[in-house]
Amino acid sequence: MKDNLVEQFLALQEALLKEKERLEARLEVIDRALQSTRPAPKPANGESGQTRRRNKESLRDLVPQVTAKAPLSKKEILEARQNRGYSFSTSNPVASLNTFLYTNKGLFKNINGRFSPVNSKIVPKRRPGRKSRKPATA
Repeated sequence: MKDNLVEQFLALQEALLKEKERLEARLEVIDRALQSTRPAPKPANGESGQTRRRNKESLRDLVPQVTAKAPLSKKEILEARQNRGYSFSTSNPVASLNTFLYTNKGLFKNINGRFSPVNSKIVPKRRPGRKSRKPATA
């Protein structure tokens, strides 16, 4: 009885191995046929497959250029940036501009929310509606 079970097992194993070989050969034929119509594989995690749009000039170069003629507010700097074709890759360009302006304090002076290069001799106009401060008397 044991011999019969062993023979049965070996016969089933042999049949399964032959079936596996037949299926693998069939899958290889199918793969070759689909090779020309198969879409490109998806990129791995963290790789979008898209290249980031590059600007002709960096933000470090652009901001001093647009603020050289007159001190500008952040909104005006962003508008000038857009007119020159500069593109931020972030959804919040004001945050990027803030980071740039406030981490490079040696490059820009901020007077009443208007930024100009440090080496600029331009004095920003006062905001309308603000009174000048009188010097404190002793």
